[in-house]
Amino acid sequence: MSRLIWKVQSSFYKVLRKNPLSIKILTRENQTIRSLLAELSFTTSSKVLDIGTGRGNILNLIPIKEVFCVGLDFIYNMVYKCKSDFPEVHFVNADGKSFPFHESIFDLVLCVGVSEYVHEIDELIRSINEILKLNGHCIFTISPPRIITYLRYVTGHRLYPRDPGNFERLLVKEGFLKIDCAVTPFQIQYLLRKSL
Repeated sequence: MSRLIWKVQSSFYKVLRKNPLSIKILTRENQTIRSLLAELSFTTSSKVLDIGTGRGNILNLIPIKEVFCVGLDFIYNMVYKCKSDFPEVHFVNADGKSFPFHESIFDLVLCVGVSEYVHEIDELIRSINEILKLNGHCIFTISPPRIITYLRYVTGHRLYPRDPGNFERLLVKEGFLKIDCAVTPFQIQYLLRKSL
């Protein structure tokens, strides 16, 4: 994934998300993420990590005033611009493959809209497993190989669509249980629990 493309997009990311088609797609995706989040309970001691936080879309869905929340993105401009919108959130500028956190620290990890840009998905899954507490949860999305996924190449990004069957086998191998699943036009959204 080209950092240059994301650096450029960070300048007008919110504008890109305001066109009617983007609003419709994002609204649908957020509704299903909310339904997955509704299956979880949060306390003031809950620790939540949003990987690929971008400009904070997912942060709007988390009770950030009630939990300890960290937003992580590998583009500094995204993190910098997000800080003023979410003063309660702690932000980290880091790569999604090697997290700067201790093992077994988070109760919930969100990795929404990230995996399609990551070639080595198994490394990402392993890294999430390391920082997630036993019986902790993860909301993880993949973009399946569909025409609508391939149309996103026009934005200049290199994409890695995922076959759901292969992805689910990888989850089992890496110690995750599938709790629930939702399908939107662009994503398959998984609610997972770390079991190993």
